[in-house]
Amino acid sequence: MVRFPKAEIAFSSAVLLLIAFLILTHSVALAADPPTDISYEALYDKVSRLISLHKENEAIKTLNEIIKIAPNDSQEKRAPQGSYPLRAYALLGDLYYKQDQLPEAIFAWNKILEKEPTNAKIQALLEKAQREQKTHTTFTHESTRHFTIKFEGAENRGLYKFVLDTLETAYGEVGRALLFYPTEEVIVFLYTGQEFFDVTRAPSWSGGVFDGKMRIPTKGFETQTDPLRRILFHEYVHAVIQQMTDRGVAKTGETMNSSVPVWLHEGVAQYFEPFGSKNEGRGMLKALVQQKGKEGIIPLSQLQGSFMGINDPLTVRLAYEESLSAVQFLVGRFGIWRLKMLLEDLAVKQDIEEAMQSALLISYKEFESRWLEGLE
Repeated sequence: MVRFPKAEIAFSSAVLLLIAFLILTHSVALAADPPTDISYEALYDKVSRLISLHKENEAIKTLNEIIKIAPNDSQEKRAPQGSYPLRAYALLGDLYYKQDQLPEAIFAWNKILEKEPTNAKIQALLEKAQREQKTHTTFTHESTRHFTIKFEGAENRGLYKFVLDTLETAYGEVGRALLFYPTEEVIVFLYTGQEFFDVTRAPSWSGGVFDGKMRIPTKGFETQTDPLRRILFHEYVHAVIQQMTDRGVAKTGETMNSSVPVWLHEGVAQYFEPFGSKNEGRGMLKALVQQKGKEGIIPLSQLQGSFMGINDPLTVRLAYEESLSAVQFLVGRFGIWRLKMLLEDLAVKQDIEEAMQSALLISYKEFESRWLEGLE
């Protein structure tokens, strides 16, 4: 067979040039046409799974990938649920804030406000983070395996050690009861003065706040540790419930709110306070029932939202007493494991009605009716 070496070399070179040209044009096309919306939705599904598994650092890494490849301004109209970068920044701000990485959270929320300057929700989050950043500049910290406490000054090491020891005790006791141990580190801030109210904007009757982080005013507790122990258990239980019922990320790219009604949150928190399961301090509730019957009771359906907006001290007290009473009834009638089932169901169910039917096998209305009968 006759061979033509020069022709073969020329042909091979032409093939290589063609392949190189195709690769180059494909790369240019990819740069001009970023990944489809389906690719972004797959990434958000990944973020949701990571958050539900409490793998926040991996979720943050994925969100930064989304920002890197997200559509530019001229292409945002292709995103059916809004700008993908803004969705990613919203979640980044939330995750950074929970990890107490305030500069990063503030940066993410500012990126949103550059495009949406009238976004009141993000503006409120930003202002709170800025208040914290200003207040916490002089704070130091101590850590255990499960907790980091942050506080101002080091002159009262005994108090801070008491806080850590008490929280570790709560970790064990509540964990054994609910068979649940938080995998995320719980961050605790101890405030010695007005800073607590400056940061939280909590009402004057508040003895502590859990907003993703435990915030405790410690002034006056240096020599009275029993009330502080009660508050620490109470706020820690809120952290447990949050992690038990974390619902991940919605399709809109926002962190989904828990379905746990506030009366259940507050009732369980009081129940696990030292001696809370045996607490009979329901004098106001009992007296009200004796005087007015069921008419004086606030329906549980009206105690599903935050108590922070209640200004009347007597109404606040009644709301807390009702919450504890309802949880004591629940555990006494159905058992602690049914309470655990209810909380687990609230992680996946849309509302308390559906979750209660699943966990207790009775309707929300029937539960309230039976509880009220037990008060008479």
